[in-house]
Amino acid sequence: VSVQLIPNHINIPLPQPTYMGLAPPQMIPPIAIPNPSGGRHEAQVQNASIQIVDDGDLTVSADFDANYSAIAMPRPDDGGGTFGVGASAAANAINHTTLAEIQSGATISGAANIIVTANGVYDTDATADAGANETANLPASAAANYTNVRTRAHIVDGATAGEVAGGVAVQSNHLATMTHTANSNTEGGVVGVGAALALGIADGGAQATSALTAEVMQGVSVQANNQSTMNADAMAGQTGTSNEVVDVVVTEETERRAEALLASAGLPEIPDRVLRILQAASAETADGSVGAAAASAANLDFGISVAAIDGGVMEVANEPFVRASGDMDLNAMADASAVSAENGIGVAAAINGDSQLVESSLGGMITAPSFSVQTVSSVDESHFSATAISGAGGQADVGV
Repeated sequence: VSVQLIPNHINIPLPQPTYMGLAPPQMIPPIAIPNPSGGRHEAQVQNASIQIVDDGDLTVSADFDANYSAIAMPRPDDGGGTFGVGASAAANAINHTTLAEIQSGATISGAANIIVTANGVYDTDATADAGANETANLPASAAANYTNVRTRAHIVDGATAGEVAGGVAVQSNHLATMTHTANSNTEGGVVGVGAALALGIADGGAQATSALTAEVMQGVSVQANNQSTMNADAMAGQTGTSNEVVDVVVTEETERRAEALLASAGLPEIPDRVLRILQAASAETADGSVGAAAASAANLDFGISVAAIDGGVMEVANEPFVRASGDMDLNAMADASAVSAENGIGVAAAINGDSQLVESSLGGMITAPSFSVQTVSSVDESHFSATAISGAGGQADVGV
């Protein structure tokens, strides 16, 4: 097992809105967010010659269970001043691979069964809570998660096993849960802006492939399963303020935050697939900007579940079985209903973007009595829920 942690940091600044024509410099300082940790959790049979005696099995297994958590909760108390700034940013940027593999060049003889299994469980949580209580308040919270985590099980082309008395099984199981919560509220004062952004982007997933060359006396099974759950909650409020509101463009800020998050994970710019989703979901007022309470929650899932026999030469006594399954549950909640100023706007945007690939395929040179190739959902159904709530309390308030 080798894990490499990169100690460098990247500065991701929070939004710098203006209000009433005033913009005190460095009101919201940049927040240092670590570059992504890059880890590999591996079990491998490399270029080796293996002789198994007494009808034993060859088992290659990699199991990984991780919990990543980032929490930021600055909430300044009432100090009797003029400017109140509650700035909070929490982010995770994770790259990781869990791998079980028999590599090309490996020669195996005498195996009763060959079993290659990778299991990855990933739980990622970012929570940002911000607030202020002064004459002029600018709380802004951003909770962001980016994960590129992969669970892979492979028998690579060039691996040979002669005669296998039993069966060959290659399986990858990937379970990923991502939660991002941002909460901002302005309390009292003359001018207030509460902006909250919760954003999650998921790449990676499950991959299982076999390109073994062998004579298999029973069956061959290659299976990949990806179960992905994403929860985004953004809550922004403006409580008891009055006077003019401040402009904050929701879609531009969401786009900027996504770009900064992906940059922290080593990507130079927003991929087109992400940009198209963000541009398609607009939550702006007629003049192109929003103020007071702005909440945006977004989930973008680009996961994969791929199972394949993709090479090798096999004679199989029973039916080869290739199966890929995927299950997605995306929940986005944006709440900007706490608006009670004389002139206030509450805008909420909830976005779910699904671009997951689930694929099974059969290749190589295989002789068998029959074949089964399946692409299915791992449960009865996937769930997608997007809820946006905005409300207004004053005579001049607007909710979008």
